[in-house]
Amino acid sequence: MEKALLLTVSDDMTYAWGMRFAVSFFHHKEDIRLTLLYVAPSGYADAQSQEETTLSDSQQRKGREMVAEARQWLVGHGFPEAHIETKVIPKQHGVVRDIIAEARRGLYDAVVVGRRYLDCLERVFTTSVSRGLLWEGGDFPVWVCNQPAPERSNILLCTDGSSSCANVADHVGFMMAHEPRHRVTVLHLREGGITPESALEEAIVRIRENGVEESRISTLIMDADDKTRTILRLADEGEYAVVAVGRRQDLPESLLQCLFKSSVSLGLHESVNKFSLWVSR
Repeated sequence: MEKALLLTVSDDMTYAWGMRFAVSFFHHKEDIRLTLLYVAPSGYADAQSQEETTLSDSQQRKGREMVAEARQWLVGHGFPEAHIETKVIPKQHGVVRDIIAEARRGLYDAVVVGRRYLDCLERVFTTSVSRGLLWEGGDFPVWVCNQPAPERSNILLCTDGSSSCANVADHVGFMMAHEPRHRVTVLHLREGGITPESALEEAIVRIRENGVEESRISTLIMDADDKTRTILRLADEGEYAVVAVGRRQDLPESLLQCLFKSSVSLGLHESVNKFSLWVSR
């Protein structure tokens, strides 16, 4: 079954980490459909409508150039040209809400954004784009991608038995069904009132229902005083390409805060910033 991803495109291909992640992570690229979205920074009000924003010729040209360059690069790295669509839209209601609106219209399986893209947006618009995507866009998974490291593979899936963790397990299973190169480690960090075995079982069932072989799934139960640091350490030591979490109020945000800090301030190895974060509610 084909997977549909919405990839955001910026003005600088050097920082196209979402695209680079897709290229390095997926082997069966013929199973993926991509929509490349460029949100122009500004527009002007259409004379016939006070609610619509129109792009100038130069903005349209710039946007078309960026998505065309991105499309050509992706085709050159193995994605079928017929599976790549491009869209250029004006910033209408704010970058976050415009991305969310397009994600809902297109019924994509995930929205893919590069961390450097988010960095740039947050500097320009002085707002937390990452937080907005994670908490306002509640009905689709969001991938926050760091610069991918080619040697990394596999997924560290964190579960606590909640519905959001079951949903992210379902998402991981769906995306990994035809990607045998990647294994999934299901991690449970002990906490009061939750039976580790039941939390793991729910996640495993969701993954297996999507066609992932049992031989590709392993489990890990640990104690952790600081869940975020424990997850970061495991991701580093295991050289995971992806850490997948449910959209709990504390965990995704604390992970993002760590991802946006330098590894020196965290006191962690720099490769911490090499995995991508998948978040689903």
